[in-house]
Amino acid sequence: IRHCCNKCVFCFVDQLPSGLRDTLYVRDDDYRHSFLYGNYVSLTNLNRTDWERIKRMRLSPLYVSVHSTDPGLRAKLFGNPNAAMIMEQLRELADAGITVHTQIVVCPGINDGENLEHTLRDLVSLWPAVASISVVPVGVTKYRNWENSVFYPVDKDVARDLITRVERIQQECFKTLGYRLVFAADELYLKAGAEIPPADYYEDYPQLENGVGMARLFMDELSLLLEDLPARVERRKTLIITGKLIAEIISDAAKRLTGSVAGVEATVLPVENHFFGPSVTVTGLLTGGDIAAELEKYFRGKNGDDTIVVLPDVTLKADADVFLDGCSLKDI
Repeated sequence: IRHCCNKCVFCFVDQLPSGLRDTLYVRDDDYRHSFLYGNYVSLTNLNRTDWERIKRMRLSPLYVSVHSTDPGLRAKLFGNPNAAMIMEQLRELADAGITVHTQIVVCPGINDGENLEHTLRDLVSLWPAVASISVVPVGVTKYRNWENSVFYPVDKDVARDLITRVERIQQECFKTLGYRLVFAADELYLKAGAEIPPADYYEDYPQLENGVGMARLFMDELSLLLEDLPARVERRKTLIITGKLIAEIISDAAKRLTGSVAGVEATVLPVENHFFGPSVTVTGLLTGGDIAAELEKYFRGKNGDDTIVVLPDVTLKADADVFLDGCSLKDI
């Protein structure tokens, strides 16, 4: 594995507690994994042989973490002077016919505001080599040391400002390119308390795995599913586990399902993330311990023998029934 040589000011690995499984501390930054699996890479650890291999083998598309196109600011964000050459690197990929999907992790106080707009316009200028741009909020756990921090978390007001800037440039792209190109992550809309955009906003969903458009696709697919479901089924009592961020959308889905199919009783149990801290609200970072604790409280004094508990598979390791904290399904 090609390891990361950066010291990013917002690195999530640096915000993990000790004692987790070893693989969670691996700082990978491998262009091969970018091509094969869609992992985002920084391009800071490539030598000339790597560049020639990418071009010779036409490893396209690649997924690149940009964050800022300002040379000095990007070097500061990555803690690496090699990060300053991002526009030259993206142009080299474009000249070689390599398509790139990009992301900007926004750290308020550093690369938001006018700097974000400048970065977005720089990337738009490389269309169609730059095939999509996502804007996502920085992740912050309770283990982060804020004493010398140079940024602050994304709150409701920041999320609204980011959405406004993204949508303005997205509209410009649609007028000039016929394609929206720039997308704000679902998390920003949910943090802002704003309505999830319609399907047209997401074009062909180029950044779905980066949390861009998942909520809209889920709601639209549910609407289609409800048309084909039977009017009645054998009684089924279900408790659906979810994170705090998406709880309202999942609860609405449960109500629609319960109201459409007689015999279905679907209840949603939002779980607060005590392990990483309440600022971490995405479902995929829930731990087994937190889920077990919420289930224990929920079923206290109740007869839950006939209840089916549904756990989102994103909370589990890809190849094993193990949560981030090492807890297993059997433990739950």
